Amino acid sequence: MSKLSPLGDLIFSDLFVGDSPEMSWFKSTPDSLLTMAVPMDCADEITSLRKQLAKHEGGSDFRVTWPDESGMRLRVKRITVADDKVIFVCRRYRVIVGSLADLGVPRAVANRLLSADLKNGLIIFLGKPGAGKTTTATSFVRERLSLFGGVCWTVENPIELPIQGRHGKGVCYQTEVNDDIEIGAVIRSLYRATPNILLVGEIRGEEAAREVIQAAASGCLVVTTFHGNDLLGSLAKFARLSGGNTAAIALADVLRVAVHLELHNADPDSNLPGVDTATENRMPKRVLAVEPLFLLGEDEGTRSIMRGGDFHMLTSEVERQRRSLLMGKLP
Repeated sequence: MSKLSPLGDLIFSDLFVGDSPEMSWFKSTPDSLLTMAVPMDCADEITSLRKQLAKHEGGSDFRVTWPDESGMRLRVKRITVADDKVIFVCRRYRVIVGSLADLGVPRAVANRLLSADLKNGLIIFLGKPGAGKTTTATSFVRERLSLFGGVCWTVENPIELPIQGRHGKGVCYQTEVNDDIEIGAVIRSLYRATPNILLVGEIRGEEAAREVIQAAASGCLVVTTFHGNDLLGSLAKFARLSGGNTAAIALADVLRVAVHLELHNADPDSNLPGVDTATENRMPKRVLAVEPLFLLGEDEGTRSIMRGGDFHMLTSEVERQRRSLLMGKLP
């Protein structure tokens, strides 16, 4: 917004809009334990926002721009709590930066992600809620389209960051589903749209997880995100969601890169890349921590461990790759 309102001036990641301004509050970052009351000078805006959200028809997940097209972009979750009261949880979108390096992804990791030989298989970005998974995945897709061209189709619930259109040599088309159960069918329908890249929003269900693995085996590059506390535990969790032992075998065959992300508070005066600018995003400054696992070659030893479902046994391989990256070498 060119001129922020009192509500837009708040530094928050999540705004909880209750049935009155007094019952509304916010968090500055997704992992913050500090819940802060909305200032009373925002009361009229909270009331107006609540009315707009209550009018929205359709599913419980949607997005709005408030108060107008130049205002805040919010991803909204409608939740009914005790006494049939409705709470709207509004996640504030961050500004998309231009490249992985700008986000704070280490140069060696970014170079490997953007290598020309990465043409098919599965790229999965892992992390806790608010860790920057969608932002990083979106920036990755935009940068690859700009460098190498091709067509990307997205399947999202809801669309979080607008990237439809031309990006250098490539083009992106975004599609939206109203329910996670629709993701699998939409992925299957897009096979005929000749995708070079498929960007699938957060995976939460078994069918979507299976379809992502199947799509990654079809010859295109599939990019997705998944919630998890750590790299190897998240991969094991994804395999279980996909169908257990059989899925672990399929996942081992298609996985190319898994990247676990964390955002940490940074010194306000820091010039580190990846730090959110409060004046642009109304967010505290944060810096990205990245832990990757690459399976880009004929690494049958690592894939064999994954096929057996023993993801914890990959700890030494993750550490070996970390040391290589610190020395400026590519795994």
